Amino acid sequence: MARPVLVSERIDRERSKENNMKNRSQSASFKKWFLSSILIGGLVGLLVSGCASPSGGSSSGLKLNLNDAYIVVGGPSQQLTASRPVTWTSSDPAVASVSSSGLVTALTMGTATVTATSGSSTATCTVQSNVLLMWGSVQTAGGPIPVYWKDNVLHTLPVGQGSLIYGEVNATIIDGTDIYMGGHLTDAAGSSVPVYWKNGTLIPLTVPSGYSYSPDWTQPNIDAAGNLYIRGNLRQLWNNQMVQVPGMWINGVWTPISMTLPSGQEAVSGFISSEYFDNARGIVYFSGGLSDIQAGTLVPVYWSGINGAATPVSLASVPSTYGGFVSATLGPPNQPLMSLLAIYDATGSPHPAYSINGVVTPVSTGPYASGVMWWAYTDAFGITYATGDAGTNFWGNPNGAQSPVYWRNWQIQTLPLPSGFTKGVENGSYEDSTGAMYFVGQAFNDTTSLPLYWIDGVVHLLPLGEYSGGTANARLIGINF
Repeated sequence: MARPVLVSERIDRERSKENNMKNRSQSASFKKWFLSSILIGGLVGLLVSGCASPSGGSSSGLKLNLNDAYIVVGGPSQQLTASRPVTWTSSDPAVASVSSSGLVTALTMGTATVTATSGSSTATCTVQSNVLLMWGSVQTAGGPIPVYWKDNVLHTLPVGQGSLIYGEVNATIIDGTDIYMGGHLTDAAGSSVPVYWKNGTLIPLTVPSGYSYSPDWTQPNIDAAGNLYIRGNLRQLWNNQMVQVPGMWINGVWTPISMTLPSGQEAVSGFISSEYFDNARGIVYFSGGLSDIQAGTLVPVYWSGINGAATPVSLASVPSTYGGFVSATLGPPNQPLMSLLAIYDATGSPHPAYSINGVVTPVSTGPYASGVMWWAYTDAFGITYATGDAGTNFWGNPNGAQSPVYWRNWQIQTLPLPSGFTKGVENGSYEDSTGAMYFVGQAFNDTTSLPLYWIDGVVHLLPLGEYSGGTANARLIGINF
């Protein structure tokens, strides 16, 4: 039996967000943190290269193991090593201290230069000391309110005036010294509007006539030319049914994306699940799915640019599939495009896979019945990470069993939960230059939802203040807010 696909697919991560990944962007200030392999927004990696003297080379041959280091306040320290015995100093010990053995510790947000000295020779390493920025919502008696946590301190965002008193932050993009947070606000009756905050100032988005909006993933992004993209699927009536229309606001103007299937038929419903800004190629890739009414399935597609045609990803090599969608399209430099796929079975449960040059490779969910990968990347140590969801009967079912997971070299790993919690989700990740992995998500049971993060598998709870629960997503920030 074909899976119905006319009404909203609800792929906004089944947990108030869809990832990263669904950080998912490359702002100007983040470009240096992305790897030269599989690039992903919302999962922040960094490129670590060999270190040399300030001029890029030295006749003395003094070398350091790192040219740049990105470490987190409260996270693991970075070990620097030199090619011969040296004395270590920091240009700003209040930002980053360095021990006599070259161990660098982040203390406050900022940048410091660590210098190694051996006689008349020196070599330096630039250290970016970061604090964790996480965002989402916390629960009040009436509903959720939009918040962010900076360096483990909870901050609320303005909701404006009038009846729009509840909401959530979905995603964040940093562009130079500007911070954009996308999300939505809702009134007591449940009516919602898409919004974003620029440096904490609330800016509503206009929904054009003929469309309506219900809470969906609202993702801001900045392209190389400085245009502001905010992805968010809208809805409209079709044959007395509410269907979903993929598109985005470009500099505040709603722009739908092509819904033409390869057959030439117009799809009546679809969605964008993520975007990847390939500034090296000057292309923005959008990923998602379009409903094929004749076949009764969801077609996995991606678009090359806002005006590009929908390109299907073939599932012909996968037996007994019932359609699916592209959760992400990734364009590593000098490598073919990779599409992450969610492929449905007869019950409507998704299963993860990836496609390169038309070859689909299924990815195991281990002990779990089904799952979705939302983003993937390969780090400077050659390890491929993917983040997503996995569980049993969890897709579209709030009472299903769901666990916080990620994939390491395509092998699924489960993150631990706090005592008293049996279900949870992982919503995004970051890797610093020490190789430490930071994951963010939430744990929940029948009554409570706790935002939390993991550092190398160790659980850390976020403060809730007077609030009872919430959701969170995370990225690192290196500028003041």
